[in-house]
Amino acid sequence: MDEADLDSLVRSYLAARGPDAAPLLRQLDEVYWDRTRVRLLRRLAAPDADPTFAPEERLLVDAGLLDPRLVARGTSLLRARLLAEIYSEPSGDALYPTEWFTARLAEHGLARELAGRREHIALTEGAAGEAERGHERLGRLRRRILAALEPAIRRLPGLREEVAASVVAGRLDERLDAMAAELSSSDRRAVETFRKLEAFRDRILASLQARSEDERTRSLAGGLERLAPRVRSAALSRVLADRRYRRAREDLEITHQVRTRTVQERREALEADLDEMRRLLALGVVEVASTPCAALLDDGPRTERAHVGEARSLAEDHDRRPPRLGRVLIAPYRGEGFYDWERDTLVLPRTPVRPPEEGVLRSLARARLLVDLMQDHGILRDALRGLVPEGDLATPFADLYHGWLARVARGEREALSREAYDVFRRHVGPDPAEVPVPSGLEALGSLERGRAAEQARAAARTGRGTVAAEALRRLAYLSWIEGDPAAASGALERALALQPVDGRALYAWAVMRRAAGEGEAARHAFGECATLAGGTLWQLYAEDALAAAGGETDG
Repeated sequence: MDEADLDSLVRSYLAARGPDAAPLLRQLDEVYWDRTRVRLLRRLAAPDADPTFAPEERLLVDAGLLDPRLVARGTSLLRARLLAEIYSEPSGDALYPTEWFTARLAEHGLARELAGRREHIALTEGAAGEAERGHERLGRLRRRILAALEPAIRRLPGLREEVAASVVAGRLDERLDAMAAELSSSDRRAVETFRKLEAFRDRILASLQARSEDERTRSLAGGLERLAPRVRSAALSRVLADRRYRRAREDLEITHQVRTRTVQERREALEADLDEMRRLLALGVVEVASTPCAALLDDGPRTERAHVGEARSLAEDHDRRPPRLGRVLIAPYRGEGFYDWERDTLVLPRTPVRPPEEGVLRSLARARLLVDLMQDHGILRDALRGLVPEGDLATPFADLYHGWLARVARGEREALSREAYDVFRRHVGPDPAEVPVPSGLEALGSLERGRAAEQARAAARTGRGTVAAEALRRLAYLSWIEGDPAAASGALERALALQPVDGRALYAWAVMRRAAGEGEAARHAFGECATLAGGTLWQLYAEDALAAAGGETDG
């Protein structure tokens, strides 16, 4: 379509009303995809040219700016604002790496340095090694505890000798680790087998704690019970890191192949990918039953990188299992976001039908529910069935997840029903019974934690005020992960002396006092947290702890 035809189409659309606009929207959508295709195909003729898209190309492909006249409420500053949004700096966040549509399309036969691919392979290989070493370290700790418990395990009544030997050698736990890392919620038989074995193991630990008169044995059994989810998480991290490393090697091979393709082969690959991407984006459009149109039609709120960063921060602080995403793609369509499991990609609409902040969180909820189904064997799903007995869970869970992160996390207990709050407290939010170590620190491998601890010590020595307090908090959490409660308590006490109003740290201090058996000190610390951490999830958790202990807050 030439410029004159586009001008006529734009005029017709602007004059249309109601149902008459739908076929024109479809035509505008076709023009967007045709022009995007033409610009990309031109690049295939010069595959070694600069792969960077020019600003005008990005205004079309990323922003969907087909014609400024189409944009309702648009102003003379529209183009400048769009460019500022598109060229905003990436966050460099490994949890939610966010890219625009042009980055996705640039993977097809356009010039791309192989060094970047090789660097990515090196990073993923290092991460896989870290994950393996982290899992092995926890496995060694578990074996030491089992060896110390061997006499007590072998004395348990009704436990056959060969079964006791399997438990003591760690074979039962290792089998559970392997099953947990590979299970799919769709394999009902495997899930049932896993749950039976897990229940059997839990009964053994419960018997050890109930029957033993030795405090050390009870303590070791309790420690083994608390260690189990950390080892399972490490086993899963090991599997996922290995998959990412293998995928990076495959990507390098594909890049080599792409650079040796003929122009015709590149053209065919690009055409196929554009068609596939167009079908994929239609999933988000179908969600709101609207007419597909990639062209920008309104100067209203748009999804930006900053919204993804805000969602990441909320999820990392208030979700014990925030989804780890391969990438986040901001794409040109109007609709809802969705999670593409096959590509490990959260796809977000450039023009959301909800406020962008809400839209990103609701889209993230879809990924979070899949994490539960694919990695946690549907434990959260089963709990949610008490709230939503029938029908699809995706929309109700998105409502609840948004309420948890956007409101409950800010101290608004009433944002969820009591029943929903209890489900999220047990299965989604940070475990209230444990020290709330930030998920970003828990995800580190052993070597990474060692480096992070050294950096935190250095910052604590040289920093002042909030900088030193933050370093001490990190050091406290890292020490707790490494099983050194004395060092953790010491660092956290110093951090609170420098910055006494930090909800997570206040709650962590209270839990540490409780773990140390200091009941009155823990009660006082929970009271301080409930008072000083107002407007946070930690205030609510502290109030819950006081209520469970029969205490009251001062406010």
